[in-house]
Amino acid sequence: MVVAFVLLLAQVTQLPTVLQGGGYEITVPHGWTAQMVTRDARLVHVSGATLLVMTSHAGQRVDILTQRTAEGLANPLGFATISKPRHFNNSDQEWFEYDIRGNRLTDHRRILYRAVRTTTGLTEIIFESAEDRFDALLPEALSIASSLKSVPRKVRVRK
Repeated sequence: MVVAFVLLLAQVTQLPTVLQGGGYEITVPHGWTAQMVTRDARLVHVSGATLLVMTSHAGQRVDILTQRTAEGLANPLGFATISKPRHFNNSDQEWFEYDIRGNRLTDHRRILYRAVRTTTGLTEIIFESAEDRFDALLPEALSIASSLKSVPRKVRVRK
């Protein structure tokens, strides 16, 4: 019994891992696996939920880009519904957010698509999960997405 408790405690208290790749780093908590970490990041949760974070320099209007992307995400889902876009704006960033619900075969899925425009460009966050686990995993997914950052590269100076 004591051994089982110690193993459970060790599993619950695992610290998040910081992964680096392509000059970027992201914090990956227990239960998530990073499949790609570069300027973009793709992570998968043990439950099957996925998180994709993409950074770019959008040259077109963000509202049109986000609407097209939301429609593209909803297209493969059966009987998909797309919420009206929610638009947020403050002094240093602006973002558009869509809630997409639909089916993949018999699995009810929910997708959050958020595009955040800052002074450095556009960051797109796509989080997909089973509908019954969506609300529980969303805060963790958004925390992971906000941890993606550029890491200054060390420059070697030849003498």
